[in-house]
Amino acid sequence: MEPQYNGTRHNVGNMIVRMIQEQLCPSCNFKVAPGFKGIQYVTVKDETRDDHIISLLICTGEYMNQIGRLVAPIWKKIETKYPNTRFIVAHDELDRPLGHIQLREPGTSSRGHNGLKHLTSCYGAKFYKLGIGIDRPMSRSHKEVADYVLSKFPPDALTILREVSLPKALQKITNISK
Repeated sequence: MEPQYNGTRHNVGNMIVRMIQEQLCPSCNFKVAPGFKGIQYVTVKDETRDDHIISLLICTGEYMNQIGRLVAPIWKKIETKYPNTRFIVAHDELDRPLGHIQLREPGTSSRGHNGLKHLTSCYGAKFYKLGIGIDRPMSRSHKEVADYVLSKFPPDALTILREVSLPKALQKITNISK
């Protein structure tokens, strides 16, 4: 991922995953996944369940729209070893307001999201989609929408992500594991 895209609306999935890691295990650090260039991970024990471990992955070596070629191989490896694993992709949701979180079941539509479409083409639709609302600009112009999605969040929006979106995302993820 190019450094200029850090902190942008299009990168909100990675941002939320990092916030989840900070919330669940502030002392844990992301490590490079051996043999999987561009993937970093952290494993966190779920304190509410003895048998439950949460592994968080972030992609640093690819654009969201090409994420499938990085994520699919590691998911296939994990799935072989742990067949009951549930995968969740946190992604930007343009048609939802900031602060809105929506969890969709595996097999549901990618709704035109190019990153989700690419991941589905590489892995199949066997993953949950955690949509993080980023709002939509008033204009429907392709260029203006692209500029908006690739722009950085203002400080007040980051506060909403941390104080509103993060707790909702954690609740949605917790509900999957029950």
